[in-house]
Amino acid sequence: LMNKDETVQGGNRRSTLKYRLVVANYYKEPVDIRLLDRVPIAAQDGSITVDLEPSTAATLSDDPVYLRMQRPTGVLRWDLQIPAERYGGDAFDHEYTYSVELDRQQTIVGTDTSQTLGDLQFQKMNMGGMGGGFF
Repeated sequence: LMNKDETVQGGNRRSTLKYRLVVANYYKEPVDIRLLDRVPIAAQDGSITVDLEPSTAATLSDDPVYLRMQRPTGVLRWDLQIPAERYGGDAFDHEYTYSVELDRQQTIVGTDTSQTLGDLQFQKMNMGGMGGGFF
């Protein structure tokens, strides 16, 4: 988390969060990776909204299976190529921003990890030719 900015608009609290994910590539050639992260899921009744910054939304994977099955569950996926020999102070940085808006009296608490575990199993079964070794 690089920055968290909270503002109050009327009766709502808006939190804007900016994250940086850092990836190292020690190989002498570029490496294709699939980078994953998660944002909260907006409430069905509209009491909590989650909005990706337009520049963040534009860089997400355009894979139809991802967009249909995982994007609605709050999973962010980028299919990136990491340049050769990017590590240490020269590691590859990927930044993204989203905001969460909710009634200023509400708080967000999450304790159910079953969705995250299910997503990890889905990824493990569908890695295809991406390689990796993350699991």
